[in-house]
Amino acid sequence: MQKELHNDPHYGAAGWIFVPVVIDLAKYVNGQSISAYGDGKCGLQAGFNDLG
Repeated sequence: MQKELHNDPHYGAAGWIFVPVVIDLAKYVNGQSISAYGDGKCGLQAGFNDLG
């Protein structure tokens, strides 16, 4: 089932939505790095890249 889900181009593509939450949380805990486990489509990273 996971293999089928990962083949769907829309599966996991919403990571960028969470960028503001991740930024706020990282600031709150004085985080120095972020490690994300996802589907390999790099949605969260794309969201950070869009910010510059």
